[in-house]
Amino acid sequence: MSKYYYHGFKTITDGISILASGGIQSRRMRGLSSSNGFERLDYVCVCTKRDKIAYDDDVNSAFGWFIENQFCFIISPDIPAFDPEYLPEDIFFGAKMAQFLEEHPEGQYTNLFDEMQVKDYIPVSKIVGLGVPVSILNENPYFSTKELLSFKRLLSLADALGLDVIDSSEEDFIENYEYEKEKTKRRISIFEGKE
Repeated sequence: MSKYYYHGFKTITDGISILASGGIQSRRMRGLSSSNGFERLDYVCVCTKRDKIAYDDDVNSAFGWFIENQFCFIISPDIPAFDPEYLPEDIFFGAKMAQFLEEHPEGQYTNLFDEMQVKDYIPVSKIVGLGVPVSILNENPYFSTKELLSFKRLLSLADALGLDVIDSSEEDFIENYEYEKEKTKRRISIFEGKE
């Protein structure tokens, strides 16, 4: 099991917003009044990478969906994360998930075996690294000027906060953390000279 937690984010702009706002906030703390996921309004989803043998093709995993080959934050292990009740059935997506949550207003649940939750907020001081899908970025020859500037801003914020930058497109990037950290520095340097 990994000594870190992880939280994925969809866009470079989302990552910048999280770092600039001081942390990862629940939907309610962001001023939202509806939720379409197991985190409901008051929780933040994170995951931890379990033993390798647990990850086979038949299992829904947060690490596989939201961390590998994605932008993500690497989070210190000293946050109050807990295991919600695991619901292994694949029916818990979309309308069926919404119906289940409506019928079960109390309690926290997940359909991803490695997902955990944190109440309300994870401060930026608990974020230790930034996962970047370098191979995907390298394969995109049409990185727009706006995207490039946003990416540089994200890297600049990560640097200012003293975050490690790790290539999340490498299969064992967590198991080889120190090696990947050094290798990633070289790989992302190609973006620093582009305009």
